[in-house]
Amino acid sequence: MKLRPIIFAAAMVLLTTLGFAQAQRGTLTREESIRVAPSEDSAKLGEAGRGHELVIIETTRGWVHVEAILAEPKRDADEDSPESEGKTITGWVSDKSLVNMTTPNGDKIVFGEAVDSEDQASRRRGRRDAAQDALRLYYRVYDLYPTSPLAGEALYRAADIRWQVERSDVMTRPSAREREAYMRGQIDEQWMRLVIKKFPGSKWADLASFHLIENKLCGDWQGA
Repeated sequence: MKLRPIIFAAAMVLLTTLGFAQAQRGTLTREESIRVAPSEDSAKLGEAGRGHELVIIETTRGWVHVEAILAEPKRDADEDSPESEGKTITGWVSDKSLVNMTTPNGDKIVFGEAVDSEDQASRRRGRRDAAQDALRLYYRVYDLYPTSPLAGEALYRAADIRWQVERSDVMTRPSAREREAYMRGQIDEQWMRLVIKKFPGSKWADLASFHLIENKLCGDWQGA
């Protein structure tokens, strides 16, 4: 008889764990304030931007209680640094611009917003941080809808934006003119390799492979 409470407790822990594993997730297509309570009059806890990952806890009319992942933990950060744990905020956001895993045509909605943000980033007076918005939104298509026909292109576009941003930084350094590729700063290949791994044999994997060649080219600045 004494075993029953133990078995019941173990079952509850298992169900709770499964519940978290199957938690509904989503993202925002517009920036929204994270609030203490489901009301426009309640205090702000922070801001959740386009493409940030949201873990949905509960919903009520017009509002969603979420855990907003605003910054992923950085693997190369010092363990005592705040960046080593990332940044999350739990609170309420308006559901006006929220798209979740069960939203009809959610993949197309998020992809379309990513395209719009990428267009903004290409404009001289485009929205500030639009490139990062586009990167997050494209990645969220792959993350939330991995079986979508748009998933491969979305992951490649996210990787391409990240590649271009890092390339711009690498090419401004004096080492960019070195003839030997190993003497020049290297662009992080992780995201491009993820495209190749997840979508082998696709157009997007081929384009990702082509990008990797760039890390092997010499600067040849002397025209030799």
